[in-house]
Amino acid sequence: MKQQEFDRNRTDDAWKKLYKRLEEDELLQTKPARQTYWRAAVLLAMVALATLTLYVSTGKEQSWPALTSQQTEPAPIQTTVLEDNSIVYLDQEASLQYPDSFDKDVREVILKGSAMFDVTGNPEQPFRIKIGAVQVEVLGTTFYIRSNGTNFTEAGVKSGRIKVTVPEIGYPVYIGQGEKVVLQEKQLHVSNGIDEGTTDHYTRRLHFKDVALGRVLHVLNRLNQEGFHFEATPETENRRLTFTYSTNPAETLAELISTALGIRYRKEGSTLIFTE
Repeated sequence: MKQQEFDRNRTDDAWKKLYKRLEEDELLQTKPARQTYWRAAVLLAMVALATLTLYVSTGKEQSWPALTSQQTEPAPIQTTVLEDNSIVYLDQEASLQYPDSFDKDVREVILKGSAMFDVTGNPEQPFRIKIGAVQVEVLGTTFYIRSNGTNFTEAGVKSGRIKVTVPEIGYPVYIGQGEKVVLQEKQLHVSNGIDEGTTDHYTRRLHFKDVALGRVLHVLNRLNQEGFHFEATPETENRRLTFTYSTNPAETLAELISTALGIRYRKEGSTLIFTE
């Protein structure tokens, strides 16, 4: 068999496997009349679900087709995994400045716009976010920040504790789990109760741009996919991809990622492991 035919058959097998998984999860509404429509059926299912875009970035052209869906939902949240494995979910038009490697005494980033943070705890290396003149400091927590450009307006804590410092006020305000703080007329107002819809907003649709598989899986594990845990072997953890997803069944997600990257995965109990 010629190499070209071998590659085509391998790709067709991957698409058929993906189709079978979507069918098992009842994510396909109709069954194609002929096998020649495997790919069209899968892509139509993805469009209907508005769930996933995958594109493989490996530094060379790939024979694998991208899995793309047309989205009618709001634009996805840009997801960034920092050097310390802290996760930042950037809202639309938000931006984050951060170093490739943090200083040993402090982790400092600059935020413009709104975002949610899931910060890896390290008491010896506090995490600081600057939004204009306002500074938010944490040791390890999950929280969101709202700002109009560089103008801080609100922060809410899902878990842990943060410290908010506004120069005009002159003293810091501490915010704990389930609390939020709003800056109005140069005063910080603390109240109980955060908007769960705000935190859900940041994890409903995520976008990763040219991110190593290992870091993508770190985020998915933090979101706890139905009790499943994702792992990558040393051979696959640095494979890079650009990836947009909404909530999918864990095994369907594994099928999609493995098909796009041209790798395999195996299931060991509740662990899904990506291998060559």
